[in-house]
Amino acid sequence: MIKMKSFQYILITLLLISVSFSMKAQKASAFSDVKENNPSFDSIQWAYVKGIISGNADGTFRPQAFLTEAQFAAMLTRYYAAFQTEAGRYKNLDHTVWSNSTYEALSRFHIPLLGYENPAYRNQPVSRGLLAQVFAYVNGETHELEGAVRYLLKVQISTGQSPQRANLLEQFGANNRLTRTQAVVFFHRLHAQKKIDLAKPLITKKLEARVGSKEAQLAKKLAAQMVDSRVKLKEVSKAEYIKGQQLPAKPTYIKNLLFVNKQYPLPKQFAPGENKTARAQFKKMATEARKSGIRLTAFSTYRSFDYQTSLYKRYVTRDGKKAADRYSARPGYSEHQTGLAFDIGETNQNKHWAATSFGQTPAGKWVAANAHRFGFIMRYPPGKEKVTGFMHESWHFRYVGNEVSKRIYKEGLTLEEYLGI
Repeated sequence: MIKMKSFQYILITLLLISVSFSMKAQKASAFSDVKENNPSFDSIQWAYVKGIISGNADGTFRPQAFLTEAQFAAMLTRYYAAFQTEAGRYKNLDHTVWSNSTYEALSRFHIPLLGYENPAYRNQPVSRGLLAQVFAYVNGETHELEGAVRYLLKVQISTGQSPQRANLLEQFGANNRLTRTQAVVFFHRLHAQKKIDLAKPLITKKLEARVGSKEAQLAKKLAAQMVDSRVKLKEVSKAEYIKGQQLPAKPTYIKNLLFVNKQYPLPKQFAPGENKTARAQFKKMATEARKSGIRLTAFSTYRSFDYQTSLYKRYVTRDGKKAADRYSARPGYSEHQTGLAFDIGETNQNKHWAATSFGQTPAGKWVAANAHRFGFIMRYPPGKEKVTGFMHESWHFRYVGNEVSKRIYKEGLTLEEYLGI
């Protein structure tokens, strides 16, 4: 009997040691850039365990990075079960843009966000004031900005950023951008107060409407109009980089096309190499061109993230950042990283490679007039810099497939215009 008790004691001791080790392991940060001495460590760990955040492909969380509206909407959807269930009904929409199901679901509950009708807002940093409007609204309070801020301060979901200021919105920092850490802390405080369910009015007033219907479109419009104009951050031009934007964990596909520009970057680790179909189609094009006495070569196709990094740095050193941004993509924003971009020139005519003059040569004119027959489009046509973000490049062609290339060529579109970006 004594031996049995001793054995049980040993088992219990081993179990406690195991639990202790487990707790220590759990205490270890889920992210390489979040240490235990971080004041928000527990909140970040909680959000990770709950599946509200997942971090980046490189194992970082980037706690001080600004949170985009789409990322905030995703966190909101993961936190509230009703949103998550609704979003599940629209998962098929995500094959074009990953956040479509999220926005479709939230529009049914009339959640005040800006990115319903204008996708450019989805990639912008979200403001603290917009978060206040959303949090107050989902908890059955007013979405009116001052009232929303008072609610968050009253229930101590926030203590404000500048209590010494006389203006309520300035006390809260309503116009300031929301960091990833701040958002996580807000959600953690909601959970601590057991505010885990949507207010009943949101459930009872939920819109039942099919995707694309007039009712669904009107709901999106009205929900966007609920956002107070004072907390709308300046809309970024589609041709400019978004300040503070972080590289995503997954690439963006729109209408089944891999898409990258100054608003839609690629993951750092995305490395597909040169696309075999694009190479095969280029060979067909080159063979056809030889019948006209033109010998084509693809002098630059796939580039890795690291190679683009060194290339961009070289251009910045030579010409300055402002000038370089007109003709060279920052790391993670290059079409060449997709393996679908081909810089085309004429064999043994290096002086025209990556030069405006290529477009004036017989070879350049032939490619401009015939590339669409082989699935390629001129990615940066003349007069479209405000749309594409890059100056005209007569040598840069992107493979999109024959059906799409023919339509883009026929209608004189850029890829952004074809995709509705």
